[in-house]
Amino acid sequence: MSATKAPSAGGAAPDPARPGVPVEPARLLRALRRNARAIALAAALSGVAGAAIAVTLVKREFEAGVVLVWEQAVGRDEVAHELQTVLDSVKIPKNLEKVRERLHLQTPIEVLGQRVSTVSSSESKVVTIKARADDPELAAKLTDTVVEVFFENRLENARERLLEQAQNQEKAVAAARDAVAAARKAYDELRAAHGIADLPGETQAAIEQAARIRTEGELARVEMEAEEARLESLRKVASKEPPTTVLSESEILPDSQKLAQARADLVALRAQLAPEHPRVQALEAQVASLEQRVAESPAPMTAGRIVGRNPQWETAREGLTHATAQRDAAMKKRQTYAELVAAAESSVARLSKIEGEASALLSALHLAEQQLAERKDRLARTEDAIRAPSVGFRVLSPARAPTFPVKSRRRLVAIAIPLLGLLGAALAVLARAVWGLRAHVGTELAFWGRGPVVATSTWPRDPEALDDLAADLGDAWRGSSGTTLVAGLGEAEARLVAPLLERLARGAAEPGAPPGPQIRPLALDQALPPLRRAARRAARVLVLVEAGKRSGLDLGGVASRLGRSDGIGFVLLGVAPDLASLPDHVGDTRAFWRAGADAAATAAPADAPPQQPAPPPRLMTRARSPAPQRAQRRGGG
Repeated sequence: MSATKAPSAGGAAPDPARPGVPVEPARLLRALRRNARAIALAAALSGVAGAAIAVTLVKREFEAGVVLVWEQAVGRDEVAHELQTVLDSVKIPKNLEKVRERLHLQTPIEVLGQRVSTVSSSESKVVTIKARADDPELAAKLTDTVVEVFFENRLENARERLLEQAQNQEKAVAAARDAVAAARKAYDELRAAHGIADLPGETQAAIEQAARIRTEGELARVEMEAEEARLESLRKVASKEPPTTVLSESEILPDSQKLAQARADLVALRAQLAPEHPRVQALEAQVASLEQRVAESPAPMTAGRIVGRNPQWETAREGLTHATAQRDAAMKKRQTYAELVAAAESSVARLSKIEGEASALLSALHLAEQQLAERKDRLARTEDAIRAPSVGFRVLSPARAPTFPVKSRRRLVAIAIPLLGLLGAALAVLARAVWGLRAHVGTELAFWGRGPVVATSTWPRDPEALDDLAADLGDAWRGSSGTTLVAGLGEAEARLVAPLLERLARGAAEPGAPPGPQIRPLALDQALPPLRRAARRAARVLVLVEAGKRSGLDLGGVASRLGRSDGIGFVLLGVAPDLASLPDHVGDTRAFWRAGADAAATAAPADAPPQQPAPPPRLMTRARSPAPQRAQRRGGG
């Protein structure tokens, strides 16, 4: 017997992705189809009950309405808010109590308020007041009474509000009169204290005079600066010119005189003779010689000089004297204008201050007079409104007795109850199908068991299906290597291990059957240490699970109970016939059957000699413990 040790549960290898699904949708659909008659019967019974409830318990109601238009003058943006505020007073307890007294009704105020409703729009001022009753005549009378009481309440509230406003406005008018008298008295006292009759005119005249003096002062300043500039220029000229200077001087130039005479003779001679004449050429040579001598001769000689007073210096001195006098006069003029400007500005400031106080008093007087006029006008309008108050609404369409009842809930009840019955029956079937999260098909068993499902079968529900299951497992088992442990998840599955192994052994003993690995029976209810030791030594563990009897919690603890996280496969037995067409292999079944070969290849060294062929398959059985011992082991495990 060969065995390959599988990785333990405490290894570092991560768990593979879960195959399958927690609840198979196809199983739910087949459960609904299997219980279709019961669901239809529940829907039919619910329909009968719904019709009876709709006829006996749901009452008919008639609704009448009055159409009103709101004539209150408000802004467009305030229509919806103001109108809704007014309509909220339709169903106040005071109004509903009056309606109940006038119609002699015994209905509670809360119920009566629920029968009355208002409909308005934010885009228009049209309002509809509706009322419901069991009788059409009572509905119309109830609507008219509600509107009548509402109008009376509006008139009463409007008259009280207007009377209160008139009293407050009379007090406001008296206070405005006192304010006007006080403002006028303060303004008159200010004018008398300063002795000013026309304050604005005098202030304007003072401002114009100050502006004129300021302009003349600026001109005086410019004149003074011009005189100072002229005085500075004359000082510079006087400092540069000497007091005396040469008035006349004569110089002696003999060569220059001869040159001038020779040039004149040359011009006269050229006019008479040709340029090639000897006399002309001789005179030209003489002129050239004299020009060279004049150019090389020293400065001319002075023959005589006359010295006297410098006229420019005399003129500069006279200008200095005159400019000094003009500057002093301009400075005095500027100083005088500066004093005048200061006096004018002081006068303007004083008048401006007085005018500011007077303006404040005058503004207060005008404001008091304006408020007095407004309050008088408001009081007059209020007195007119008291004589003829308005409710603010106008009736467009009075109430009429309705011919037909409003849309009743009978049809809704008659339709909703059968649908609820149908839905409840379907939910009950689905809840029963998923109750306890039990594995009924291979996809659910693979998901909750976290391992592949290598086969599914209707055996032992169908005894003839054992041969097909044994053939399916035998084909995969003979192509694997290592030891395969076969275990039952519980007592019911443990009783099925022996028949299945017997049928597998019979198939292996048939002539021509290929050899396969060893098979070892295993019971999951035995003590934990031997159980885990045997599971770890085996290449794989095949767990038998009966369909519909094991929950997800039972299947999720298989790996921890065996002490290994891989190499665990499942066989689902007792599958319902209508679910047998669903997939019988779920997950990576090839990796499950190949576990022994991979482990052997990993454990064998590279230079190891080739192994001998495996002996023919033989079935190893292990005696099961007696029932008391098994119970004791289960209790200890």
